[in-house]
Amino acid sequence: ILQAKIQGKLSEHERDVFLHACQKIEGIDLQLIEKVKECLRRGVKIFEEHESLALEKGAWRLIGELQGIPVAFETYYHKMHNIFTMIGGKLEETPCDLVPLKEGEAEVLLSDIYWSFEEHADEHIVILRRTPIPVASLLDLIASNDTIIALLVPNHKCFGIVVDMREAPQRNDVEFENAMHNLRSVLAKAFARITVLLETTPGMLQVNRIGRNDGNDDIFATTNEYAAVKFAKSGGPELASPSAASPH
Repeated sequence: ILQAKIQGKLSEHERDVFLHACQKIEGIDLQLIEKVKECLRRGVKIFEEHESLALEKGAWRLIGELQGIPVAFETYYHKMHNIFTMIGGKLEETPCDLVPLKEGEAEVLLSDIYWSFEEHADEHIVILRRTPIPVASLLDLIASNDTIIALLVPNHKCFGIVVDMREAPQRNDVEFENAMHNLRSVLAKAFARITVLLETTPGMLQVNRIGRNDGNDDIFATTNEYAAVKFAKSGGPELASPSAASPH
């Protein structure tokens, strides 16, 4: 279609497809601009909120916002690539690598009332998803957490993990946080990198606070799924020690 457009030989149907592609490109351009502006606005607000203490008190929030910018460009490129392919054009291979986890490749090792545990062995990543079901019994939650812990093996030391809490009911009482403490501690030791994926910025602040209290400053909290997966996948096999001990 693109070649026909250049030669002025578009059929009526091809013209409609081409115009649709142009509209899609315009929309994707605007989405990219708005996404980058949104990330920058939120980043500036962190400096306005904390002023000279911005890096000390808002470092992880700032990292999360900045992480969204390259992800926005990667997403933009791949959307553009699909459109150009549709109309017969071609873009050079992207120097960046935006590869979401492929469906159907995960081995589901656990699925219960509170959690699902998916292992993507080829990509060295685990996805631990919290269900939207509220906790009725802390003892049942602890038992579910212990089941997850029992699944961990020394080889997971060369994996990253994404703890997807986007559907989790909000709860931050002391009893609940104490019930989750053992699982948090074990996961932090068992994986090369740990990311917590959340729905809101206040959720990120809660995770950062809990991480500081637990002494786990390396946890990356974000509301961006692509950023979460990329961060977890960047902890590759080369980071693991051959003699890594079991987390138990």
